[in-house]
Order: sequence, then structure tokens, then C-alpha cells
Amino acid sequence: DGYVYVYGLLVDGHHRPIAARALPEHLADVSRWTFWNGAGWSRDAADAAPIAEETSPEYSVHPLRGGPHHGKYVLAYLRRAAPQCVAIRLSDSPVGPFGEEIPLYACPEQHEGGGRYVYNAKAHPGLSKPGELLVSYNVNTTKMEEHVLYADIYRPRFVNVRWIGKEDQA
Repeated sequence: DGYVYVYGLLVDGHHRPIAARALPEHLADVSRWTFWNGAGWSRDAADAAPIAEETSPEYSVHPLRGGPHHGKYVLAYLRRAAPQCVAIRLSDSPVGPFGEEIPLYACPEQHEGGGRYVYNAKAHPGLSKPGELLVSYNVNTTKMEEHVLYADIYRPRFVNVRWIGKEDQA
């Protein structure tokens, strides 16, 4: 539609995604942005309404190409509630409403001990094959001695998800 969409968070005890948009030539001028208010676009950032239920502080929104969800938008994030997992929500629009949470992958590192934690799940449809979705998340630890012993802790992990659609069911 010619706009660049910018996503942020409404932090009110939860992390709920919000959306703004601007024409490419106005992107550097925040006063020209409009904010999705749940029914339309407003120039007042205070009117911004959540486009989905709670997500993680970092997430991604992308259009999907190919496969059973072609033309839909995917919001990918790491579920904050235990057990943490990579999850998505789907929508027909870049501003939602995004549907129910779909858990995709339980991150095993959170159970390995040593202060390990997982964060920052994102989708990468531009790197995905048609009908699949490549997602990434990061792992780190709160214990410096774990970094010394296991230097590969602090790096992204990638998971390739194969969509199961009607054409796959016979």
C-alpha cells in the first residue's frame, strides 16, 4: 500500500504490540506518522491500540508468501509465560487483529541450567522456502563462568517450521 510500517510496544504491565505507518519520504519525520487506534489511523500516538495480545519485548511482523497462509501476516515472538516457546499469531492485515497464539517450538535451552535464558524470537520469511517459516531466537546466560566454559551459549538459534495446510492432508 506504499507505507512503511513501524511496530512498537504498549507497556502497561504487559508487552502489547502497536503499529504506526508513514510514507517512505516521511519516515524520518515522526510528526507525519499515523498510529493504528483499533479502527483507523490517528496522528496522535496516545491513540495507539494493541494489535494483538501480549508478546515479548522484541517481535517481528511480516507478510507470508507461498504455502497455506499465503497473503496473511505473521507476528512472531517468544512467549513470556512458562514454558517459553517460539509462537506466532496470524492476521489478514499488518495491523491485526492477530488471532490466537500458535506455539511453534519449545526452546530446550531454558531447561539446561547455568542461568540460561531465551529471548528475541523473530520470523524470517525472506529466508524461508515457500510453505516453510524460518524463525530465530537468542540464548544467553546470567553466569559469566558459563560463558567461559561454553563460549557458544550467546548466539542465535534457528528453527525451520513446515506449515501443514489442507494441501498436505490427504
